[in-house]
Amino acid sequence: QEQQIIELAKNPEIYDKLVGSIAPTIYGYNHIKLAIALQLFGGELHIQKDRSRVRGDIHLLLIGDPSTAKSVLMKVTSTLIPRGRYVSGKGVTQAGLTASVVKDEQFMGGWVLEAGALVLSNRSLIAIDEFEKIEKNDLVALHEAMEQQTISIAKASIVATLPAQTAILGGGNPKLGRFDPYVPIKEQVDVPETLLTRFDLKFALRDIPNAERDLKLVDHIMKARYFTGQDDDIKPNIELDFLRKYIAYARKICHPKLSHESADAIKNFYLELRQRSREDSPISIPPRQYEALIRMAEAAAKVQLRDVVSIEDALRS
Repeated sequence: QEQQIIELAKNPEIYDKLVGSIAPTIYGYNHIKLAIALQLFGGELHIQKDRSRVRGDIHLLLIGDPSTAKSVLMKVTSTLIPRGRYVSGKGVTQAGLTASVVKDEQFMGGWVLEAGALVLSNRSLIAIDEFEKIEKNDLVALHEAMEQQTISIAKASIVATLPAQTAILGGGNPKLGRFDPYVPIKEQVDVPETLLTRFDLKFALRDIPNAERDLKLVDHIMKARYFTGQDDDIKPNIELDFLRKYIAYARKICHPKLSHESADAIKNFYLELRQRSREDSPISIPPRQYEALIRMAEAAAKVQLRDVVSIEDALRS
């Protein structure tokens, strides 16, 4: 199987195969599926000489109209990586995400530390659906987890720092239920700006009637649900069990580094983005976005098991 993974990584169509293996029953969204594929492989954790850490995990946010298949896409993604988890909406609390301290009545009678979903998904991925419905007091817990990738807790007699190197795939609806084309997009996303800047990529999914696209969509649904067993049956390009092993192998074995050419390409693209970004711009481009571009380029190199990030990887990111 290791040899099969190496041969698959050398396939020039590997990125298209990955896109076709992520929720193939969902029509379209190829650019989002590519971003999710890069998120599954992840970038590289960098530890600086002053012991500061720059995360390698990629965070994605999907905000869209109802019935745009966000939940299905997130649920499927959480199954494509070992230890991946899926949580949703009002069922998410700060203690459930991070950690909690409870009284151990059964054995010793002292206080016991119980890990939450982010800690249990360490070195993996967690999909958080209905992101905007999480209580604002509970969202505070994500600030440290998304950037420093640790969970610090000081309750009762327990003071601890837990690892949470977890990629987050968030999804939700606009504040008004659907996107309003006459209102700036930053006013329609009910997520604090401090959290929005921590997401490497943000996608807006709109449900706009289009006769040609709608026809392709219903045909795709019919093939996926009712015409199974036929020659044109819709199925993943890569078997899902093998894909999980491929992702785990690449994350463990491959640790790519930037080349001078790829670094220059990423730098020039970021500076161009900053030039177009003004204070009144609908979407701000903070310096964190530069690190996000590097992470995605590293993930693109991991897909092909390369030790050096090429110029093609930089352009793809």
